[in-house]
Amino acid sequence: MSDDVILNQLDNQLGLVDDGGRRGAIVACATGGPIGEPAIYARKSDVVAAFTSGRLVEAACWVLDTTGRPVVLCRADKTTDGGYGTIDDDGVTGTVTITAHSATKPLDDYEARIDFVAGGTVGTTGITYRWSLDDGRTQSAETALGTALTLTIAEAGVALDLDTGETVVAGDYVRVRTTGPAPNATQLGDAMTALEQTENQWEICLVDAPIDASLFGAITSAATSMEANGLEPRFLGAFRVPDIGETEAQYKTAFDTIFSTLTSRRACIGFGSSENQSPISQRRYLTRLGADMLATVLPLPLGRDPARVGNGPRPATVSITERGNPKHHDEALFPGADDSRASTYRSRRRKRGVYWKNIRVLSETGSDFRYWQHLDVMSTARRIVRDALEDFSSDDVEVTETTGYIVEEEAAHIDEVVNAALATGLGNAVSAVEFKLSRTDNILSTFKLRGALRVTPLGYVKFFEVDVGFYNPALNVVFGEAA
Repeated sequence: MSDDVILNQLDNQLGLVDDGGRRGAIVACATGGPIGEPAIYARKSDVVAAFTSGRLVEAACWVLDTTGRPVVLCRADKTTDGGYGTIDDDGVTGTVTITAHSATKPLDDYEARIDFVAGGTVGTTGITYRWSLDDGRTQSAETALGTALTLTIAEAGVALDLDTGETVVAGDYVRVRTTGPAPNATQLGDAMTALEQTENQWEICLVDAPIDASLFGAITSAATSMEANGLEPRFLGAFRVPDIGETEAQYKTAFDTIFSTLTSRRACIGFGSSENQSPISQRRYLTRLGADMLATVLPLPLGRDPARVGNGPRPATVSITERGNPKHHDEALFPGADDSRASTYRSRRRKRGVYWKNIRVLSETGSDFRYWQHLDVMSTARRIVRDALEDFSSDDVEVTETTGYIVEEEAAHIDEVVNAALATGLGNAVSAVEFKLSRTDNILSTFKLRGALRVTPLGYVKFFEVDVGFYNPALNVVFGEAA
């Protein structure tokens, strides 16, 4: 083996687009590219070239990097510009006052932090600083402020104003959370319509914006329209990240205030946040769970539970701890979100890494559609039946001369074709499945045949209960027996 020649094998460089397998779609805002024009992308470089930056780019590249699967991307228009949270200046010991430069709009969700390396007087040369977009986890090179009164991170659309004549002390720092641009319900609906009408095939759609009641309404409206037009969509999204200083209880109350009365058998909503290493900049951004939900379910075999421990943990580039201690929501330590039908991460004390507690469907109480795999399997079964029956659309069928009902041979043939398609398409993802046509429909008058599809799902073990105790064999020895 040669030590002086290192070859790094790259993949996904040809931009090949496969027409098989499961494909995801992503709807989000971006800083460039066409609005409402879905297209398939297989390379990170093509995504960046088309959309420049922003949530659509980060989410798409995360999925491409994690799964290797092409994605359908649709840029949504924005109604809300990127904005700034409250400036945290607790790290400032000098006299300077720092404010957000409101004319400059952040391009995404960031934890912007400025660390001053050399102090001085604002408006005169001498002050230097390092900037970060992930709260100091990765930092820029040392930069001179010069005589400028505005400190700008151009690639992020973040800018802070400093009052002239005031002082900065070496070692001071300032932080601010930013939010990226977001669509309103109408703009999201427009993007969903574009996805519904595109010929680019997809099955699972991530809406990567902070989901609230309004955007959730747009998702459910789109699901109804798509289903009526022969599609079987599954939707993923996530609630906003927790605010600075917001407790676990306060965050859960905020989630429940919005979602406790909302239901959908086609949508899963993430809860909490994590730090994910960007596949573009390598920064460790604070982010919602949506993109990793899509990256988790896309490669899973049909019927597989995303929370199955045997799947292994999420990539090491996902973190909910800091130096091994809790930092972001962990359902194992702070239970309750799963009961609210939210999709959450959890830790496992004797296993390293981040696992899913569950990816939950936001269905009504008592629904059969409790977990992701229930939604996924039934959507697939429905699509298979729809496709198989469509081949018989407008066919002529023979009826009996005595009843006018379809003859048994014709009905049995259709049953056989549909059940064969179900067996092939579902495989081991279900315990049993059966389709059967009605034999008693007045097709001569109604031109309609009814049928019944019944799916017996796999069982999923969520709990074990084991009786544990000591055992003394001497207590079971009968007196007088030979040793």
